[in-house]
Amino acid sequence: KAVVSTQSTGVDIIDERERVFRQHLQELKLLSIDWKPGERCQATNPETNQFVDAEVLATGEGYVQVRFMDPDIIANVALSNVRKIKKRRWGEAIVAPSPHEVKRQLTTAEKERKKKKKQTRKAHQTEMEQTK
Repeated sequence: KAVVSTQSTGVDIIDERERVFRQHLQELKLLSIDWKPGERCQATNPETNQFVDAEVLATGEGYVQVRFMDPDIIANVALSNVRKIKKRRWGEAIVAPSPHEVKRQLTTAEKERKKKKKQTRKAHQTEMEQTK
């Protein structure tokens, strides 16, 4: 890995960097061949920066386009941030719900609570009118 200046041997430093860059690019192209559209994987979510389940939509030079399962986001992710789904040795994976899931569950519960309260008020009001 000797980088020599142009003056002493005629080797250009930029040419050496270009060669290394092309070698890395070729390695990334080989990595992208492993992924096919429709495959399940884990990729880093750009919002949380954590690995989450995703589906491969397309591959490119050095990146994979994926659709994250929750929340439903489509993003281009670097190949270094994509991995096969890890298999557990025992039992099912216990995963804490994402903030998006928790918010959805809370809003659903809140809507149900308000609906019940409204029905109770209506029933009480109807009861009061009948007793008059």
